[in-house]
Parts: sequence; structure tokens; C-alpha cells
Amino acid sequence: MYEQKYEALEATRDKDVKTIREELTAAIAKLDLAEQRYESVTAAQTIMAHESLLAKQRDSLKLELALKSRDAAEEKCVALIMDSKNYVRSIIQYESLLAKNNELSNQLQPTLKYRDISSNKYATFSDNHQNDIIETIMHPEIRSESLSAAKQNQLSRDYITADE
Repeated sequence: MYEQKYEALEATRDKDVKTIREELTAAIAKLDLAEQRYESVTAAQTIMAHESLLAKQRDSLKLELALKSRDAAEEKCVALIMDSKNYVRSIIQYESLLAKNNELSNQLQPTLKYRDISSNKYATFSDNHQNDIIETIMHPEIRSESLSAAKQNQLSRDYITADE
């Protein structure tokens, strides 16, 4: 009788041990699964945090690039403005010099000096006697060309000013 009870207890114990082992194995499997889920959730959160950080960095870099582009454009505009100012100054200086030149030209006497090619000298004449003096002082080959040009342009472009 004790042996039967002992065997029954042993069988119950073996059965309980087997059940406990199965429950432990199931609990370990659940724990492993929970750990994997936790790791995947943690990894997902880490990835999302990195993506958020990268998005902020990307936006910051875009802003920085836009600011640099704007600064470069502003520098180009300033350079163009300075070039424009220099160009306007040059035009003003040119107009001033042109006005002075016109003023000096108006102050000079209206005499023209023609170079006699054969003697390498200059002759001065007034507007009244241009043709007579040209005929006497110019070389014959050039005289015919100068006379026809003088008739067409009224001698406005055929005289040579002498530097005295």
C-alpha cells in the first residue's frame, strides 16, 4: 500500500514536473518573444528619433544653403551696383571732358592748318580762301582727292590739326 501510494505520488510528481517544465518553456518562449518585441519597439523608436534628427539637420542645412545663396546673390547685387556707379561716374567724367573740349574748341580761332606734303610744312588759311590755298600747297595727286572730298564734306573731315 505504501508502495502504491509512493508510485502514485511519484507519477503525480513526474506529471507535475512535466507540467511545470512545459509551463516554464512556454514562459521562457513568451519572455523571449516579449524581449524581441521590446527590442523591435526600441529599435523602431531609435530609428524614428534618428529620422527626426536627420530631418531637422536636413532642414537646417537647407536653411543654411538658402542663406548662403542669398548672401552670394546680395554680394553679386552689391558688385553690380558698384559697377553701375563706376560706369555712371565714368559717363559723367566723359560728359564733363566733352563739355570742356567743346568749350575749348569754341574758344579757338576757326583757322585750319593743312600739311603741304612736298615741303612737310603747314599752311594756315581762313574759310574764305580754302580752295585757293589748297590748290597751291598740296601735292597734285592728293589735291584732286582732297578737292572732291572738300566739296562733298565742306572740308569738315579733311583737315589735319597741327600740334604746335
